[in-house]
Amino acid sequence: MHLTLKFLGDISREQVEAILAALRTALSEQPTLHVHAQGLGAFPNLKRPKVLWAGLRGEGLVILQEKVESALVPLDFPREDRGFTPHLTLGRVRSLRGWEQVFAVVRQHEHAQFGDSAIDRVTVYQSTLRPDGAVYSPLGTVPLQQA
Repeated sequence: MHLTLKFLGDISREQVEAILAALRTALSEQPTLHVHAQGLGAFPNLKRPKVLWAGLRGEGLVILQEKVESALVPLDFPREDRGFTPHLTLGRVRSLRGWEQVFAVVRQHEHAQFGDSAIDRVTVYQSTLRPDGAVYSPLGTVPLQQA
């Protein structure tokens, strides 16, 4: 599981070190965050679901995302047009067949509490899409300050 702070698209190996350097600078004083997973939902909505998610809440999440966003603008990564919605992707909906059962579970856990976790690093991942799902390979990590 991971929280996407910024989707970079296709990048070259040469860009990875510049990205990590920019993140090290931007996050040099960023403390570890404590987050809480709460609620289930779907993007774009429950009537036309494409992505099933668990929500994340926690002080500083939006600030962390903005620091990442701002650090990468000088490297020609444009700002995201959509607002930031902290979430963990649980799965992708490829078909609405059987959705009624999933929908019932989502509605039952719309406000459920799932637990707490710490965000103590930002990692740049390479995502390789395969028929059985995405495979994520870390390209580099920037640790956050321990609180």
